[in-house]
Formats: sequence, structure tokens, C-alpha cells
Amino acid sequence: MTGVGALAAVYAGKYITSLANATKKSAEKVINDIKLAQAEKAAAQAALQQAQAEVAHLRAVQQSLAAQLKLAQTETTRNAIRKQLKANTEALTAATNQQTAAQARLDVAMKATSFAATGLRSAMALLGGPAGILLLSAGR
Repeated sequence: MTGVGALAAVYAGKYITSLANATKKSAEKVINDIKLAQAEKAAAQAALQQAQAEVAHLRAVQQSLAAQLKLAQTETTRNAIRKQLKANTEALTAATNQQTAAQARLDVAMKATSFAATGLRSAMALLGGPAGILLLSAGR
């Protein structure tokens, strides 16, 4: 092998090692991104479940108040129930808006998780799959 060939081999080896290290760091970042996306997804699911429970509760209260309004004997009682119905309707509207926002947040978190997983698959492919990552890790 000539001196130029040896020099080229050294530079190629350094370039490949550098590329492998950069790809490994990219894979580690993607794994961290996946963990963050999964945490966000779990938080969004919890917020959605809480909002759904609140909406269900307020709907039950709404039905109860409507039934009480039908059975009310005096106008004073009816007016008090109407005020409660109005307040409950406003709370129900706010809770429904929170539920919609929580669902949108969950949708975004699910897309982020999917995107991060796709990035991990790409990084793994660049490194030669799990075996390639093991070889790179062992080589350090």
C-alpha cells in the first residue's frame, strides 16, 4: 500500500468513526425525544380523562336540575333552579372547551411520539440496526 493509500485509509476511518458517533448521538437524542413525547402523551391522556369526567358530571347535574325544574311548585324555586341551570350551562361549556383542548393536545402528543419513533427507526437503519449500535458502543 502506498503512502497516499494509507493516508486515505486513515482519513476514511476517521470520517466513518465521526459519522458513526454523530449518528449515535442522533439516535440518543431521538430516544430522549421519544421519552419526552410519551410523557406528554400520558399527561395529555390524564387531562383528557379529567375533562371527560367533568363534562359527564356537569351533564348529570344539568339533567337533575332540569328534572327539579319540572317538579318545582313555586316560582321562587323555579327561578333559583333556572339560575343554577344557567351557571351549570356555563360551566358545562367551559368544561367542553377544556375537553376539546385536551383532545387536541393528545393528538399532537401522539403525532410527536409517532414522529420520534420514525426518527429512531431511521437512526437505527443508519447505524446498521441493533447489532450496529452494539458494535459501535463496544468500539468506544
